[in-house]
Amino acid sequence: MRHSNLLPFSLLLPLAGCSLISQPEPNATLVELAAQAQYESQTYQTPSLKELRTGDAEELIAEILRECGHRDDGQQPESCDRATVDDAISAAALDQRPGLELFDVSASNIANVATTAPQDAMPVIVQQVLDLVAAGSATPNTGAAELRMNKELKSQGISSEAVNADAEDARSALKEEFATRYALGVAQAYAEPGTAGAIAELRAAHQSRIDLLESSLAPTEDVPVAEPAYEIAGTVPENPGSAAVLVDELHQHMVDTYAHLAAQARTPSWRMFCLAMASQSLRG
Repeated sequence: MRHSNLLPFSLLLPLAGCSLISQPEPNATLVELAAQAQYESQTYQTPSLKELRTGDAEELIAEILRECGHRDDGQQPESCDRATVDDAISAAALDQRPGLELFDVSASNIANVATTAPQDAMPVIVQQVLDLVAAGSATPNTGAAELRMNKELKSQGISSEAVNADAEDARSALKEEFATRYALGVAQAYAEPGTAGAIAELRAAHQSRIDLLESSLAPTEDVPVAEPAYEIAGTVPENPGSAAVLVDELHQHMVDTYAHLAAQARTPSWRMFCLAMASQSLRG
């Protein structure tokens, strides 16, 4: 008996209603952050905090939809449209601590979750963390960052190039901290006695960040050292007034520096480190 090698025609056709093209889904990390922001906006009693977290939730939803992309006709895929995103947010796990207790850890919660967020959403997330810290939420804390390639990072799909790039950013941050510590010392010399003590405390805070950066970089065996002196990139202090201006400039510069580094961080621990340092720099 002769057998045909051809499959029945019906088996060559795609199954009705099935697609071999993967459909986008709402990013799980952004969904978790948006759900928490919505919950907090409904939980807090303070109008300014309710408004802040309502805005945060809408920003995050916009990021989710942007990550999903759109079809050629400009429409969102059904697997990732606003209704689907809202359903995912409704099903997300929440931190449901009482209001004041929840607000205290709100910025830290975001920082912890954000280690797995899409990098292009980080500018939005960084600003939300800083806004909460400015409103009074506790600053995130962290230890040294992992800036040398290891098995754990490799298992997470992180490349050695990403780790090396973050290590280079850490070296740049350390150099900025050295220069800031020096400039604060100059400002302290011109400050009034009543503010000199506060500047000394700021220098101590920057020294703590220097220590953490040096610890983070130590395994790489490439750790910058401080120069004897630095050119002050800002207002050169000549009296108490100009010294105070310089302190404010240095403060904002380091907040901006760490915020930028957090937004472009490529590895989880360095991202967390920069979020914590940006928050702590904002607080002083």
